[in-house]
Amino acid sequence: HFALAYIDIDNLGELNKQYGKQFGDAALALTAKTILRSIRDEDTIGRGNDTDFMVLIHANSLEDVKTIVNRIKANIEKEAIQLPK
Repeated sequence: HFALAYIDIDNLGELNKQYGKQFGDAALALTAKTILRSIRDEDTIGRGNDTDFMVLIHANSLEDVKTIVNRIKANIEKEAIQLPK
């Protein structure tokens, strides 16, 4: 069984406009690394469009999916990106 998780980075376009594309690229890279640390070897991460990622989760149950998605969410919420001054 598989599940597909869709992860969107809110307000990335506004951050790019205000702080520059390099800041947005750093935010994308940090998000990707955080997702990779949060999933298992049998799961797969990919980019959707400019502001989102997708994770293909191999799961035996809905509880497995919830556990992985909640781990991703918690780990992303823990990461802090320092805004330029």
